[in-house]
Amino acid sequence: MIDRDNYIVIQGWMLTDLKLKGVPLMTYACIYGFSQADGQTFHGGIEYIMDWAGAAKRSVLYALNQLENR
Repeated sequence: MIDRDNYIVIQGWMLTDLKLKGVPLMTYACIYGFSQADGQTFHGGIEYIMDWAGAAKRSVLYALNQLENR
């Protein structure tokens, strides 16, 4: 669940270097925010990403598959 004080950061390189947009961008940014430091990993669920991306489960699963294939 997203708290009103939660946030994610979209880095410029996510757009320019990775060429992400839409649901894949929001998915990547959400996961990246939890995975920057050594030993940190994302433990959120699909629903959490769905909330941030404003997307259906199918769209998030497709985005995760696209990101994994990259």
